[in-house]
Amino acid sequence: MKTPRILALTLLLAITTTLLPATAQANGQWGLPEGAKLRLGKGRITEIEFSPDGKLLAVASAIGVWLYDVHTFNEVALLTGHTTPVTSMSFSLDGQTLASVEDGSTSQNGPTICLWDVTTGTLQKTFTSQIVIGTSVCLSPDGQTLASGGTSFEGVDPTLELWDVTTGQLLETLSGDVHEVASLCFSPDGQTLASGGGYNDTVVRLWDVNTRELQQTLTGHTWSVTSVHFSPDGQTLASANGGWEDNTIRLWNVNTGTLQNTLTGHTDAEDGEKSGVTSVCFNPNGKTLASAGEDRTVRLWQANTGQLIKTLTEHTGEVTSVCFNPNGKTLASASDNTIHLWNANTGELEETVMTSEGGHLGKVNSVSFSQNGQTLASASDNTIRLWDVNTGQLIKTLTEHTGEVNSVHFSPDGKTLASGSSDKTVRLWDVTTGILLKTLTEHTGEVNSVHFSPNGRILVSGGSDTICLWDVTTGTLLMTLTESFATSVHFSPDGKTIASGSGGTICLWDVTTGTLRKTLTGHSENVSSVRFSPDGKTIASGESWAETSRLWDVTTGKTLMGYPYITSGGVIESRDGPYYPVLSVCFSPDGHTLVSGGGRNDDWTWNQSAHRICLWDVTTGTLLKTLPGHTDFVSNVHFSPDGHTLASGSHDGTVLLWDIAPDTGR
Repeated sequence: MKTPRILALTLLLAITTTLLPATAQANGQWGLPEGAKLRLGKGRITEIEFSPDGKLLAVASAIGVWLYDVHTFNEVALLTGHTTPVTSMSFSLDGQTLASVEDGSTSQNGPTICLWDVTTGTLQKTFTSQIVIGTSVCLSPDGQTLASGGTSFEGVDPTLELWDVTTGQLLETLSGDVHEVASLCFSPDGQTLASGGGYNDTVVRLWDVNTRELQQTLTGHTWSVTSVHFSPDGQTLASANGGWEDNTIRLWNVNTGTLQNTLTGHTDAEDGEKSGVTSVCFNPNGKTLASAGEDRTVRLWQANTGQLIKTLTEHTGEVTSVCFNPNGKTLASASDNTIHLWNANTGELEETVMTSEGGHLGKVNSVSFSQNGQTLASASDNTIRLWDVNTGQLIKTLTEHTGEVNSVHFSPDGKTLASGSSDKTVRLWDVTTGILLKTLTEHTGEVNSVHFSPNGRILVSGGSDTICLWDVTTGTLLMTLTESFATSVHFSPDGKTIASGSGGTICLWDVTTGTLRKTLTGHSENVSSVRFSPDGKTIASGESWAETSRLWDVTTGKTLMGYPYITSGGVIESRDGPYYPVLSVCFSPDGHTLVSGGGRNDDWTWNQSAHRICLWDVTTGTLLKTLPGHTDFVSNVHFSPDGHTLASGSHDGTVLLWDIAPDTGR
């Protein structure tokens, strides 16, 4: 019923479900896609909602819906099957059914809406919406009607739908010059539906559910209406604005449509600028209104006067969702993969639930195995995490970076980890202790890629400014290779050559002299990833603004083979349509298999049906296998040293470990 806070744009695949007791197995193995053996992290949180009896807390995430026991805060279930992030969910009044919607879309199918049996975790029914991008879903109080809202293409497609829950039939597509719907809420008596407009449609509308006619149009907001919520008596509607130009909460008289009050206060403490409001919710007696904001705060207001009661400030990131427990004693708020539980009367923080299990709070940019294959490093949100590959347990979190970490790589002896960040630094870490050994600060731009030489004595870093070679022991800058940027760098197996990707070209550099040996041309756009084959004779590359990866002969500089990005069903998309950026490539240790990871993009959406991994036969160019499972871009792929495990990091906030048969990658 609450409103989604993240408008990711995605595409639909198949539906499955998982309901497992918390004691049955580690939750890192719940709801895994076929071929995966472990998941690290739980995905980005988009929304939270208490069940009507207050016993469960549902947490919508990038990988599905988690159900928590409110008393123990153990995971009870993971509802999986949405293949794109879940943007919104709604409990039925009896708590027996949960509706959820994903944000995925294609020209053929709209986002899928799922109805779940909360007790068993089974999927009861699915609706295929005609909306292009799903943003919000809400069940009527009697549980008979489901409303779904979203975004259309140029106002052509529907944006607001009513469904019969029992039959699954579409009852009505509501019109009324509605271009976007960002939020939905039924009135307590079920007679009225409120819809909040999106970025291009900033109007709040009130609809008669029985006649399906537009009753009222409430204007005044100047940005996306991120959340709408009725007071318990149905007389007042609260609406929140999510833009930096308009950080207001507005209270409306439902009967007359008049504006009763405007609440302001969400402001970024660092720069003093207005900060968008992401979520609003009345408490059960209607006297208090809670709001969440991009300014990392939760605020409590007197509903009748609009006076600010308290500001709750424990969150460290944007607060995406707030909801009261049905008894009104507890307020839950979600942010940065944590859920805070507050005493609703005193404003005291009572409990913090870490929903990520030590996982990343944002997209995963890079993964790297240690030389013995027992430890995996993953990089993201200013942090690096070290994981036990066998158990999935978090070993350490490295936190000295002040910007997003773009790349990590273990030294050949496994004792040192290098990291590159948007904070313009390269850092060297002691893997055993987690202590920061050195900070290398010669870069003047974002560091995109780091890689150790085979003997571990030299580190190369590629940034938005230049390519640097460093003495690992002393931290001394040995040389700068170019004044141009590099998105990816990689040492040859003999340590004599460095490959770098930038723009549409690949450069081969002599490590001893720093001279440019060869330039490989053929990519039309940005080269996102370069890797030498284990024998050093071939280079693989991926292109981030096209759907191909390529193999190059190192000696001649000629293209050996090009691999198109394959969509579901093995279909090769035309370049004139949606395209599939290849963000990462990696050879298997035996050199027989090339793996590529990426996603799908088109002019309208970041579309996720093709957020999959492709395994290719290097000799023949044959597609061996695709590994679907991530719900957002696959940003990085890396084989374990024995070739039996493939790690993939994704913008969905998780790392998946895949079981790969030795030698073949099959």
